[in-house]
Amino acid sequence: MSCPASFEYLWASGGGGNAAAAFMGDSDNFNLAVSGAFLPRSEPALSVKPGKLSEPGVYTFRLAVGTEQDITDGVAGFGDATLTVNSPPAIKAGGNSFKTPAVVRGVAAETVFTFETQDWSEANSPVEYQFFFTRADDAAGTRHWVSQRQPAAVLELVTLPAGDLTIGVRAFDRDQAYGEAMLESHVISVSEKVVELGGPGDKGERFAREMDGIVNATVEAALELGDTAALAAAITSTLSVVDGAVVQAGESGQEKLAEVVKETKKLRQRFIADLKGSIDKFQAVTVSQAAQVAQTMHQVLRKPRELAVDAAQEATDMLDTLIRKESKAMQEEAGAV
Repeated sequence: MSCPASFEYLWASGGGGNAAAAFMGDSDNFNLAVSGAFLPRSEPALSVKPGKLSEPGVYTFRLAVGTEQDITDGVAGFGDATLTVNSPPAIKAGGNSFKTPAVVRGVAAETVFTFETQDWSEANSPVEYQFFFTRADDAAGTRHWVSQRQPAAVLELVTLPAGDLTIGVRAFDRDQAYGEAMLESHVISVSEKVVELGGPGDKGERFAREMDGIVNATVEAALELGDTAALAAAITSTLSVVDGAVVQAGESGQEKLAEVVKETKKLRQRFIADLKGSIDKFQAVTVSQAAQVAQTMHQVLRKPRELAVDAAQEATDMLDTLIRKESKAMQEEAGAV
């Protein structure tokens, strides 16, 4: 398209009464300016930030090109782009978002839980689900993901970390809109698992054997599934056992504490390698996968004295890689109108 150097462009709502009118009024909805000089060989794209175009409705966006006066007078050349944003999945009126779980109490990294969501409206049925938990002592309500997006409405045989937890789920439709629901009827209460630390002169061997059995039952099982989220959940639940063991060792004296910390360094290094391997096998990762692994890696890193120097550096390098992959995934998933 060839235009005089004095031409301008403006993205606006394409006529009154459509959902784009209010949306265009907030500049924070966009990655790029919605108006400016129309430069040769330029493409004045309307780039919407991820998650901003969420209100259901029909949106008609209009690109006007002309002189500044033409645009002001409403006589500039224009073209319209119309899209429909559907309503996200929602629980039916009077429905229960989850079936009552068979198990609501357990032990960290030992008890396996199963949760099943239900009663989503048939008007816009979910095609994928992603489960998470929040902690009662976290006012921010941080989502800790325990599954990837999956077609099954059931989360089976997952282990959880110690704490009072609320289970939740996001339900996605074919257009990637999602609704969220929580298991409000039950708080999942998970107690710390007490492990044997061994007696004086044991040099941490008993603790190492105990943890090896736990890791084989949780982390190694998740690795066999090839599920990044299952691996992240297994490591998170196992780390809560490690944290409890360090506190227990500290109460037994400095010698026992030193033995246990020595073993926890090996465990954390192992978890870093497992997380790195789960990401390296993917040429590309989704935003969800990158966020899950980064969240778990921060859990691994939050006890610096229990990390070897080379393991800490490897984890830091991996977090840098995750940031780049997540940024790339966000750009690919966001697109432009």
